[in-house]
Amino acid sequence: MKYIFKSLILISFVFFVYYLYQYDYAAIPTVKSYPLLVLSLTVLLIGFILQGEAWGRILRSYNFTTLHHDGLVSIGLSILGKYMPGKIGMIVGPSSFLAKKYSFSFIKVSCISVGYQFISIIAGLLLGVIGLFYIRSQYAMEVLCLLVAMTLFISPLLKKLCYKIPVLSKISNQITLEFKQFKEIFLWFVSFWLFWCGGFLLFSMSLYPENDQYIAIFFAFAVAGAIGILSVISPGGIGVREGIITIYLINIGFEQSVAITLAVVSRLWFLIGEVLFFILSLLIYYSSSFNKG
Repeated sequence: MKYIFKSLILISFVFFVYYLYQYDYAAIPTVKSYPLLVLSLTVLLIGFILQGEAWGRILRSYNFTTLHHDGLVSIGLSILGKYMPGKIGMIVGPSSFLAKKYSFSFIKVSCISVGYQFISIIAGLLLGVIGLFYIRSQYAMEVLCLLVAMTLFISPLLKKLCYKIPVLSKISNQITLEFKQFKEIFLWFVSFWLFWCGGFLLFSMSLYPENDQYIAIFFAFAVAGAIGILSVISPGGIGVREGIITIYLINIGFEQSVAITLAVVSRLWFLIGEVLFFILSLLIYYSSSFNKG
């Protein structure tokens, strides 16, 4: 398991570096406010930290007790795994880290990780639907239907799929999330999306302060980010998230060129946040290892 986790990190870096190589740096606009840019990255990083806390909370709801910082570290060290095709690193990375450190069942933790991803998508879609109805988008009802379908039907479908797979059928009853558990941890998922949305708003203000539709801009990242996670064939949601942000911003009055530029450069902004979170997780990991040793 130790070698699986290290291999995943290495492969994630390869795909991450490849994406950075492909990025069009000429598209970066002039920054109008560096304090707002720095603040946006700070808020974004807090969102990542809350994401790690949400992962730790859902693990503890299944009685997988870990040190408080290990949920954050397992997510942070695996954060670049989303750039692997199929996004397998997002699920396998944190699971392999915890299975190695605590001798947990890798399959059980991986199943919980799948559920974690779906709850994250539901939280993002919930905020995104609010934004779409706020701007009176023609896509509001479609996204609302997607949100309702995921909330009501995804869990039963996943459980039914588990019964079809011999290895998973034995543990499917052990990974059912009761409504009380769901209610207690769901706010943690909403919280990191709120910080990501707030970070995106501040980032937009640092580049284009003349666009003052703050409430509408705030919700743009939620719907785009959530649907980006759903696009399994697109590593990290590349292209999908930017396309949705572009359409959303044009609908609230952004010029097409500005909307495209902001959407594209927001990918680099989020990448910087992911790298900062990875470095923070690495520092915490080595610091805790050093103190233990």
